[in-house]
Amino acid sequence: MNYRVFATLQLPMILYCLVALGSIAQGVRYLGGDEIADYHESVIATPWENIAPNYQRLLLGLYKGFGAGFLCVGLTIIVLVFIPFRAGDRWAVWATPGIAGVYWATLAYVTSSALLPGANPIALSRVALGIVVLAAALSYFRNEPAE
Repeated sequence: MNYRVFATLQLPMILYCLVALGSIAQGVRYLGGDEIADYHESVIATPWENIAPNYQRLLLGLYKGFGAGFLCVGLTIIVLVFIPFRAGDRWAVWATPGIAGVYWATLAYVTSSALLPGANPIALSRVALGIVVLAAALSYFRNEPAE
C-alpha cells in the first residue's frame, strides 16, 4: 500500500464523502419533513400545533429550502470527488474544499447565531467543517494523479 496516496487522495475522498453523505441525508430529512425540527421549535418557544397555518407554510418552505441546499451541496461534492478530484485535476483539489468549506462555514455561523446554545446542528456543522479542513489539508500535499 502506498501510504502517501492513501493519505493525500483516498483518505480525503473518504472524508469528503462522509460530509457529502451527511449533507444528503440532512437534505432528504428536511425535504421530507412535514414540520420543523425540535431545535427550531425551541428557538421560537412555540409548539408546531400553535403556529398559524400561513406561518407553518412559510417555515416549511424555508425548511425545505435548506434541505434543497444540503442535497445540492452533498451531490456536488460527490460528483467532484469521484470525477475530477479522483482524476487528479488540480482545480478540483481547490474547488471541492472551496464549495464544501464555504457551505459548512456559513452553516456553522448561521446555526451558532440562530439556534439556542447546545443545539445538535451547531456541533454537527462545526464537525463537518473540521472534516472538510482536514481533507483539504491532506489533499494539498498530493502531487501525483490517482492510480
